[in-house]
Amino acid sequence: MIKSKLIQPLEDEIIKLIQAEQIHFNEMYEVAKDPFLWDQHDAKDRWKEEIFLKFFKKGLENEKGLLAIIDKKSNKIIGSTRFYPHKEKLSIGYTFISRKFWGTSVNFQVKKLMLDYVYQFTDEIYFHVWSDNFRSQKAVQKLGAEYFGSWDEEANHLTYILKKEVWNKKKL
Repeated sequence: MIKSKLIQPLEDEIIKLIQAEQIHFNEMYEVAKDPFLWDQHDAKDRWKEEIFLKFFKKGLENEKGLLAIIDKKSNKIIGSTRFYPHKEKLSIGYTFISRKFWGTSVNFQVKKLMLDYVYQFTDEIYFHVWSDNFRSQKAVQKLGAEYFGSWDEEANHLTYILKKEVWNKKKL
């Protein structure tokens, strides 16, 4: 499992993932203040600045860090994501991307960069998705992730698992 925060950016021709820092708050919030981004989350008010600030700070405090998603064409932050531990397993989540990039390959590219990196250290990765977040459920299923069970007793989160061998076959 990766031990610490990402040191080197992960990037391809279109996007770059870097460790976010406090200086990135305003630019990241410019994306996050769109209420529609959060309509399938239990945290439907995350578009409010004081609520998003808590989300942002928790990401910075995360032992694996908070990754800013940068569109290389504009050199602007278009969202964020993170690696995080859950029950001694490595997970990817807390991803949001500007609606301008919905329906494009950006989410897949973000996950591809993250998965190709993390599969150097583990053979499986987990995704936790709100039970009402149908967009994210479809997105992780497109990656090849399979439903694994509920994350919590209330079943507000669904857990998906993506094994390295499935990912390697899927991306070919």
